[in-house]
Amino acid sequence: MAKPKPRVVNAPGGSDDDILSDEEIRVRRHRAGIEYGAATFTSSVLEVIVESKNKISRWCFDQGKKQNLDKVAQSKLLKETASSYPLQLFEQKGLTYETAFWSAHYERKADKRIFHAKKGEAIVSPAGFAIRSEPQVVPKGAEAKKPCPRTVEVHYRGETYDSNTPPQAHTRTLAELANLGVDETIQWYAYGEMTLDGEKFVIRLDTLDDFYFRKESKFKARKAS
Repeated sequence: MAKPKPRVVNAPGGSDDDILSDEEIRVRRHRAGIEYGAATFTSSVLEVIVESKNKISRWCFDQGKKQNLDKVAQSKLLKETASSYPLQLFEQKGLTYETAFWSAHYERKADKRIFHAKKGEAIVSPAGFAIRSEPQVVPKGAEAKKPCPRTVEVHYRGETYDSNTPPQAHTRTLAELANLGVDETIQWYAYGEMTLDGEKFVIRLDTLDDFYFRKESKFKARKAS
């Protein structure tokens, strides 16, 4: 069953920094593809939500620079601003652009969220893929403030389509993951539930509509046989 389109709100300020609509993102991605080659981002239902959050973050960053805010004040501005914009996250209500996102390196025991991490390394097979992100180095003394981050993996084992033909966006996502260069990693977003598997967290995808990524660098590809 197709998921309902997420509700996209307007960014503060009412200028060129307004959050892009679904159509605006599609048009700009198409234009970028013509001018620069293959698009950096893949296409999914999740894409619109992530790009909207990114627009809020950029607006807050620009405001922080204008006001010469320190890191603490900058973080407070981002949290308060993102919290002020409601988001109906698929079947979930009562969330905001702050509460809908969660770092994938820290445990979330209940409810689905948009988990995210960087430095993802992908293992692609005919049946799907597994993406693994190791936690960044934890600063000394940080262990006492909050739980230590863990390794996280995203698992996808395919899905059933009514027409037996996957959407072009799904086919493109799998092809782009399989064709990542030896020096490339990815920043990824995955909507789902988190489980603990031994010492690592695992997020299992039911559909590629719930997955979105962008390329980074310094990645050593490992393609399953």
